[in-house]
Amino acid sequence: MLVAGYRRLFIDIGGFNPRREYWGEWTELNLRMWRSGFPSGYVMDGAYLRHWEKAPESPTRYMVGRQDHILWGLICTALEYEAIEEHEDTQAFWDLVESHYIKYAFGDDAPVRDLLRSVMRLASRLSAEYPAITQFREMVRTHPFQFKPFHRFYEQDVMQVLDHAERRIGAYRDDVWDSAPVRATRWVRSRFTRPVRSEV
Repeated sequence: MLVAGYRRLFIDIGGFNPRREYWGEWTELNLRMWRSGFPSGYVMDGAYLRHWEKAPESPTRYMVGRQDHILWGLICTALEYEAIEEHEDTQAFWDLVESHYIKYAFGDDAPVRDLLRSVMRLASRLSAEYPAITQFREMVRTHPFQFKPFHRFYEQDVMQVLDHAERRIGAYRDDVWDSAPVRATRWVRSRFTRPVRSEV
C-alpha cells in the first residue's frame, strides 16, 4: 500500500499499533488519525486497491493461524476503544464483527468450537498484553474526538475534524516544506508565542 503523509505526524500519532501484526493495522491507524483530529482516507482512483473479500491472494487468507490474528485484532479493538458493550456508538463495530469478520476468519459454517479454541489460544497473550492495552486505552481517551471503531461519519463529523486539522497541520507541513517564507513565519510565530513572564 502506498502512503502519503507527514512522518512526524505518524510518529506523534504513535505509528502502527504493536498489537496489530497481520490484520487490522491500517484500520486502527486510520481510526487513531481521525480521533486525533487528522482525517485520512483512500484515494480510490489513484491506485489499485484490493478488497479483502475478493482477494484470494490476500496475505492473511491462507496464513496459518489467520483466525487467531483476526480475532486478536477484534479483541484488542474492543478493549482499547471501549467498544465491549453494544450501544449506538459501537453498533457498527459489532455489526461488522458478526456479519463479516468472524466469517472471514473462521468460514461461513465454522463450528463455535473453532472460535472457542482460538479464544483459549489467545488467553495467555491477552493476560500478558493487558497492561499495555490498558495504557493504550488511557492514551486514546485523551483524543479530541471519541469516535468508536467503524464509526459512521456524517458531514458534521468530517467538518469538525477538518477544522481541527486545518489549525494544527501547519507545524507538520513546515517540517517538510522548509522554504524561506516558512522559516520566516516560524520565526514570527516563535516571537509571539513565548510565555509571558510575571513580574514579582
